[in-house]
Amino acid sequence: MNYNIKINLLKLKGAEVRQLTTWNGNMMDYICIPIQNYYGTVQNASVGEDGEKKAFKGVYLNLEAIEMREKERGSHILLPALSRERMASLTEEQLRKRPILGNLVPWGHKSRKNEGEE
Repeated sequence: MNYNIKINLLKLKGAEVRQLTTWNGNMMDYICIPIQNYYGTVQNASVGEDGEKKAFKGVYLNLEAIEMREKERGSHILLPALSRERMASLTEEQLRKRPILGNLVPWGHKSRKNEGEE
């Protein structure tokens, strides 16, 4: 089955919109997301095994898709994925407070709009 996926990047801890000047002098809005964030969700390949910095090979956003019992808002919700070590260090309450970043809706199905969407 194919899905439409919506992710609110501003729900990532530390993410913000900044206005920056482009190479040709125009001002544009950019989303800025810290690579080392609270959940360890965004990972990069800029540090080698020896601890030395090296060129970025990729920056990844790790997510979990949890199937919903009630399908009115979508079939799955998207949460920041956590490493086993991070999961073990958080309390049950902290795990429940992980932000819902978005949802998956099967193509052709209409769901209620998320709060704040236009």
